[in-house]
Amino acid sequence: MAKKAKRSEENPPSQEPAPQAPKKPTILGIDHALTFATAQSTSLHLSYWDLWFALVAVMMHDGDLDRLANRIKEEKGVFYDRRSIERKRCHIRDLKRRLDEASIIPADIVLAAVDLAKTEKRRAIKKVSESIHREREFSEPMKNTPRKRRFPHALRGYWDKFPVSPKSYAKRIGAHFRSKTFYSKNASFGISRTLDGYVEEAKKLLEAGSSGTGAPERLDDGDHRIDGEGG
Repeated sequence: MAKKAKRSEENPPSQEPAPQAPKKPTILGIDHALTFATAQSTSLHLSYWDLWFALVAVMMHDGDLDRLANRIKEEKGVFYDRRSIERKRCHIRDLKRRLDEASIIPADIVLAAVDLAKTEKRRAIKKVSESIHREREFSEPMKNTPRKRRFPHALRGYWDKFPVSPKSYAKRIGAHFRSKTFYSKNASFGISRTLDGYVEEAKKLLEAGSSGTGAPERLDDGDHRIDGEGG
């Protein structure tokens, strides 16, 4: 019977761990995927979001980005929130605009991507079908949705139509109110008195023929303050 060879004490087995393969970096939708040479002799830089949307459009919607956008709109539910739908549809509209300007269709992108298109098919379906919440994954169109662009205008875009424009006084008036938290019911009396004070100021300016374009004559912090929670 063969005896097991004894290890030499002078040459003990190596205790060093086996080298591990480096981890592949996580791909984000905003990362650059490929550059497409257009018929206009210009280069169209495409992100992974662009590639993923093009892939899904070709695989499931005959290459029609509008159909893909409509399909995403119908996916609203417990696991697919409204904001994600809005962000993705906004990116698709932007992608469609860029492709139309370059006279390119989604099938051209898939054809140009070659091996990358093959390896990204599964990820494309997953990314297009799931909600996105992390801002670092948002493309520029996803960040600046129509809702976000129009909200400031909805709040302040028509101030010049007021009898007395709030523009010159907005910061000073806003300094008296909390914007990040809620007020209790008892604090409503103090809020009402503060607002009434500014309404009276506006009436005086209106009577004096001022449109509110200059600095107010009197906006005394002591006259317009919100009392304590007891109101």
